[in-house]
Amino acid sequence: MKKILLPLFALLSFGLTSAQSKEKGTFEITPKIGYSSFSEYNDDGNNSSNSGVEFGVTGDYYFNNRWSLRSGLVFDKMGGKYDYIGGVWEDKLNYLSIPLNANWHFGSTRKWNLNFGFSPSFLLNAEVSDNAGHSMEIPNSVIESFQLGFTY
Repeated sequence: MKKILLPLFALLSFGLTSAQSKEKGTFEITPKIGYSSFSEYNDDGNNSSNSGVEFGVTGDYYFNNRWSLRSGLVFDKMGGKYDYIGGVWEDKLNYLSIPLNANWHFGSTRKWNLNFGFSPSFLLNAEVSDNAGHSMEIPNSVIESFQLGFTY
């Protein structure tokens, strides 16, 4: 557990204490911890969702005090729950996303921002489990190993 918490604490500390100057050529690293919710529509028209922790690190390269390019590595949990053959099944899909966003900083002190772009995601692992606790890996031929999403 210490091996996980120590680097996380170091990243958080660096992100909170880094210089606030946003001049051309400045590079800023920011840890990212959040909550993600993923929804999907099944073949029978039912909507299902799955949620979990999202974490990673992003970096901003500033072109000036208003615009930067934001990218990084983010771990995303996706999947859903659905009824199938009298039981409840759950897809557990883990992706590594690499957001590529333009980031517009605004406000008198430039502390507000709006970012937009796209995010290619690569499948790390996929499994399905039922409500009885049985699980199995989903083969790559069944699930998309690459996704491209619009981010904002």
